[in-house]
Amino acid sequence: MADVMPKISDIKNLKDLSKVIVLPLLCACYLLQSDFNIHVGDFLFMVSKNATLNIQITQVVIVFTCKALWAAIISISAYLAVIYANIFIHRLILPTIVLLLLTLGFSGIFSPEKIPLLLNLGSVWFYASFVVAFFLLAMQDEIDNVGLI
Repeated sequence: MADVMPKISDIKNLKDLSKVIVLPLLCACYLLQSDFNIHVGDFLFMVSKNATLNIQITQVVIVFTCKALWAAIISISAYLAVIYANIFIHRLILPTIVLLLLTLGFSGIFSPEKIPLLLNLGSVWFYASFVVAFFLLAMQDEIDNVGLI
């Protein structure tokens, strides 16, 4: 029975690990969920199957870099908005978001068929929700230690 319960040190390790992998994981989730092209208005940039290998590699690097940077900008902006809201709503936002993210993760892993919209998401998003939740818990600990709130 004791093996089933997580140890406190495991939770601390998850918080530390989440600080390192949260942004690359969110970028990877976005890359996996979206089409591998850049589409802005009427402009479409994609990897051409008929191009030479060097051109294809260049196109892959351009699309990969642009999409990863876009996902990183959106992720960092969302994080800053959450921290800003947490400061002004007196520490109610982070625990609520952590609860919702953990619930999303468990729902998506154990019973995605119960919520039809979850079937459209890649399974990596559910694991990412756990990582983001632990990241937000780690950031809450740092905010508490620094005394920003």
